[in-house]
Amino acid sequence: MAGGVNEKTCAEKRFLYGDQTQPRAFPFHLFHRCDRMCLLFGNTCLGAGDAYFDNKNMMDLRIISTMGLTEDDVKAASKAEGIGHVEGRYSVDALLADGDNQIVVHVMSMLPTMNEIQLEDGRLPNKENECVVDVDYMEKSKLKIGDTITFSSGTDAEVTDSLKTDTFRITGTVSSPEYIAFQRGSTTIGNGSVRAFVYVQEESFAMDVYTEICIQAAGAKELTAFTSEYEDTVAKAKENIEKIKEQRQKARYTEIVDEANGKIAEAEAEVTDAQTKLGNGEA
Repeated sequence: MAGGVNEKTCAEKRFLYGDQTQPRAFPFHLFHRCDRMCLLFGNTCLGAGDAYFDNKNMMDLRIISTMGLTEDDVKAASKAEGIGHVEGRYSVDALLADGDNQIVVHVMSMLPTMNEIQLEDGRLPNKENECVVDVDYMEKSKLKIGDTITFSSGTDAEVTDSLKTDTFRITGTVSSPEYIAFQRGSTTIGNGSVRAFVYVQEESFAMDVYTEICIQAAGAKELTAFTSEYEDTVAKAKENIEKIKEQRQKARYTEIVDEANGKIAEAEAEVTDAQTKLGNGEA
């Protein structure tokens, strides 16, 4: 490969599949590993961008569900034809107070092997109440390593429904192969725009189910992104994931209904027990 490349000159291009507004939606993000052909580097940008994403073990597809994704979903995805590796992840959008400003950040659990983040300064978190923050935001912010930050949900729910604590200590700054373009994404809270990303340990989340599943298509890493061979390989993997979509939707729906019915039965049993005690003069 000739020469180097600034990470921000090669960016992912995502195509969203599915309707994320529908219950139990399965939108897919198809990642192409270079967003634009940079005249500065000519055609070497394609190879350099592909090499960078390969080095960071970047995912090819992402499944997002509005009702959560279980370990069974992860197993089912991993068994689909054309799938190489699968990892589940937790994430949540939250509000962060930074001086007089309140911004939206996307908080994610660090994956075991995929989408490897680059430590720019400090260290990675090793406790449930520690985090690393988007280096680009930190460079413009008054925040510094060692500071304590507090999240809020921006909704009627408590942020501790998603995270075990609302307060984290910043241990370092990082860059991410998922965020090498300047945009950080959109959100349904705050002003609708994500300003920064934050990574925490998986153990920092209080969720019972994943919010997304990251997927690598079998053989895709050996191909060059933006080529027809790469796109065909990932497209076939996506088609095979879509084949299990309905089955997994039904399974998750049944789980949620059974869980709700179980809680109702418990509540009814408690009421019956209390009425019995009242009738026996035990209360």
